[in-house]
Amino acid sequence: MFSLKASDISVTMRPDTETLLGERVHRASMDLNTLADALLTDALADDPDNLTEEQIAQICAGIQRGLDAAAEGRVRSAADYKADMQKRRVYTC
Repeated sequence: MFSLKASDISVTMRPDTETLLGERVHRASMDLNTLADALLTDALADDPDNLTEEQIAQICAGIQRGLDAAAEGRVRSAADYKADMQKRRVYTC
């Protein structure tokens, strides 16, 4: 197994990447090291969403139900829905 000591790690970034990180630190009101650690942990994780097999199966099943509904004509476009809501005087975005 590969092992590093904290004192062995130094990261050099392009100036634009450094700017983006600085902006993110400011927006998140977080310490630079804490934010960098969180971002790297997410980026390097095998499953960045940390989903279980059951959750993945549920997501896939939901997508399939939507595809089946579309194939069977049981859906309508967002434009049609919006027009219907406007006719009913239900205001939408």
